[in-house]
Amino acid sequence: MFIPKKTKVFDVLLEHAEIVEKSAATLSEIANNWSKLQTGCKTLKTLENEGDRLVHATSKEIERAFIMPFDKEDIKAFSNLLDDILDNLEQAGNRLAIFRLPNTTQELKDFAGLAVESAKQIKKGIVLMKEKKINSKEFEACYKKLHSLENEGDALHRQALKKLVNPPEKIVGKEILLIMKWKEIFQTLENTLDKCEEIASTFDRLRIKYG
Repeated sequence: MFIPKKTKVFDVLLEHAEIVEKSAATLSEIANNWSKLQTGCKTLKTLENEGDRLVHATSKEIERAFIMPFDKEDIKAFSNLLDDILDNLEQAGNRLAIFRLPNTTQELKDFAGLAVESAKQIKKGIVLMKEKKINSKEFEACYKKLHSLENEGDALHRQALKKLVNPPEKIVGKEILLIMKWKEIFQTLENTLDKCEEIASTFDRLRIKYG
């Protein structure tokens, strides 16, 4: 596969993936140390803004380049998925702050852990794309791992909802509102993992299309 030297699109995508990785790590840090909620949310917002810049940088790179390694539409779609993940991670952190939740939960820690691992696999996949290794076993293992992580997220989401709506004691008053708040956050995190799985599907599609 011919990769023209002049294009920097993989460098931009890799930088974008690194921002996603930092955002997932920040959410995990919040989940495991509640005292860092406020500063962590500010960090997530800063990283989300940086992601917006990289979406524009990708668009400019697409417009500038005469020859691209993949179709321009495929690259743009990939960039948009990375941005969607960043938006969801920032939204989850934002909701944790504005809902004034009293403390973290094991489910939040687990969701954040899955996001961290997914971000690592996404970054790894982009590195392999840049190295022209989309036909490698390593690349295949990368997108298969992303699918597996999303399946874990589905199971975790079901478990979290079951725990929320079936507490050991009767649900009353403020507890109902608390359940609704956590339900929204868990849904956002499950959506985040869905977006990561879309990237896995994109990896597989690019392998078939360009491998």
